[in-house]
Amino acid sequence: MGKSSTSWAPGQSGNPGGRPRYDPVLRDRCREFTTEAVETLVEIMRDVDASPSARSNAVQQILDRGWGKAVTAMEIDDRRTGGLVDILTQTDEGQGSGPPEADVVGDEDSERLPESRAFTGR
Repeated sequence: MGKSSTSWAPGQSGNPGGRPRYDPVLRDRCREFTTEAVETLVEIMRDVDASPSARSNAVQQILDRGWGKAVTAMEIDDRRTGGLVDILTQTDEGQGSGPPEADVVGDEDSERLPESRAFTGR
């Protein structure tokens, strides 16, 4: 199969500037409706006849925009590797291939995880 007129040379991008981050006209137009959109979410949240999922979604949207999304916490057991910094700084040049399998919190081995640390991130 021959090359088509849309084939790109190796290393060449068909869109070197990348996708525009946003359309400023559309963004500004949408921002004109911010107050009305929030008021609509509040109406849905307070509507006892609305479905529970619609009300819950409205509540979540309001809270996420007003207070930011909730922080996610993860437990990391780094006793076998020497620490999280070691895991993150390991390379493929003979220092290992990354972290070992993690212990599942809540399994029969969960009592042996007292040194686990909480990691929070977004």
